[in-house]
Amino acid sequence: MIDQELLNQYKEWIRERNKDFKEREDGFDIENDYGKGEINFVSLDNVVVEMKVISKKDEEDRFYLHFELRDLDYAKELFDQMVESFNGLEKEKNHKILLSCTGGLTTLFFATKLNDAAKVLNTPVEFDAVGFEQLYERAFEYDVILLAPQIKHMHDKAQEILKDKIVMDIPPKIFAEYDAGALINDTFRKLRERRRKKDREILKARGSIRNDKKILSIAIMPSSYGTRIAYRFYDKGEPVINETVIKPAMNILRDITDILDTAILREKQIDAISIQIPGIVNNGCVDLPGRIERGFNVKEYMEEKYGVKTYLANNVNAAALGYYAIQDECKNIAFLSQPRGWTIGGAGLVINGRPVIGKSGMAGETRHLNPILKEIEVKDAMHANIQETIEAITRQLIAIISIVDPELILVRSELVPDMNDLKESLEKEFKEEQIPKLIHVSEEDMSDYVLLGGMIQCIYDNKKISN
Repeated sequence: MIDQELLNQYKEWIRERNKDFKEREDGFDIENDYGKGEINFVSLDNVVVEMKVISKKDEEDRFYLHFELRDLDYAKELFDQMVESFNGLEKEKNHKILLSCTGGLTTLFFATKLNDAAKVLNTPVEFDAVGFEQLYERAFEYDVILLAPQIKHMHDKAQEILKDKIVMDIPPKIFAEYDAGALINDTFRKLRERRRKKDREILKARGSIRNDKKILSIAIMPSSYGTRIAYRFYDKGEPVINETVIKPAMNILRDITDILDTAILREKQIDAISIQIPGIVNNGCVDLPGRIERGFNVKEYMEEKYGVKTYLANNVNAAALGYYAIQDECKNIAFLSQPRGWTIGGAGLVINGRPVIGKSGMAGETRHLNPILKEIEVKDAMHANIQETIEAITRQLIAIISIVDPELILVRSELVPDMNDLKESLEKEFKEEQIPKLIHVSEEDMSDYVLLGGMIQCIYDNKKISN
């Protein structure tokens, strides 16, 4: 039943809290030169509040969430997070462009001229420069990467690594003449041509595991840029709802319950819930220091709160299971996730068609190899370079291959999309025929595999899957 008094209190508080929000019948809007914000009130059995912040620079979400309006203090807290995200858009008002050449000296001089020209032209852009060896340590902070003519041959690799960035070659004539005006025009033309945010197509194969259940699968995916919580509602194996919550920080239990509260209001009937989470999962508890109280049983809490059978799994284990289900070539696969900002990742394993979890959920926790493998010391893991990441992944793969000897290994790593680099590194330890097939997996594809693996877990409950 809708609590109209609570809704009225929240609306009144918003009016008093921030006069810049313009009220409409079913919510509030805010807009400035840098972005737009929306608060929408959706009436189901109770009121669901949807909040979003969109940057005008690229028309992409910077903040998105929804929750059932029941706790006024919590609703106020989320409103303040939204406003903080909206206010932060001003800091990114300018397009940030990074020039790179062999050593960085010539592009540093050119970047200075470009910044001077941008001020004269009153153009919202900032230029910086870096040598190619440091490119991947810095590039993720920029919108566009401009490569000098002498490193044009590195374009394809740079674009593969920097999938979400525009990578351009500086025309030799413009570079030789330091023609700042021409380069600014070329860059903004490319920005205008850039395709806007697109909906990702869910491959039919990933939703074709037929069953008679209605299952909600949730994937928590921490990364270098914040927390993304993807969730998918499967109705008899077909994905019918696919959404992603975007937040700057993680509050696992609250984030999950917000999604479940809304989903249950919308769908009424849910037969099972599958939650894929980072950390060591054992008998419903999650070992994730600083995020969940040690010993707290997430599975029991969710089942008691919602009265729905709940499954809990490590997200990389779920990814391995999800990928295994859509192929029929391999019986033994490993999935290694190496997020940017981490020197050691984690692995999921499927051996002879069955996921390997271990007696206490420790299987695949490669971070415990550190004392043996002498982890590379990186002062700032967020700025680890490609070679450091290759070495970190190689050490983990050596352990996986030596113990499991899988036919296929999937690798999630922003910095190492070229599997030939890993193969060359592994050839120092193994013969070519001993090295498994290596496949690179993007962040988005991993989310798909995690969600599918979660749905499968509900159906088979760790029984052998028949392809």
